[in-house]
Amino acid sequence: MTDPRNKSSARDAIFRAKGDHALSFPKGRTALPLIDTVNDFLSGGGAAWDLTKATVQMHGVIGNLKLYRSRSPSVHE
Repeated sequence: MTDPRNKSSARDAIFRAKGDHALSFPKGRTALPLIDTVNDFLSGGGAAWDLTKATVQMHGVIGNLKLYRSRSPSVHE
């Protein structure tokens, strides 16, 4: 059984002319999900680690982040 509140159809879609970049989000139907990328995607116990592990390791993401951080000025200086 489907939830009647989740009715969505093509009539709800908004099509914009090419070059029209104006966006609007209805307050009653919009959410902003917040995630902790380090914990969720980049660490072994993260919620999405099984999905991202191969890519993170293949591209050396952790090593590159450490290198970037070591070469960046400290925020506390």
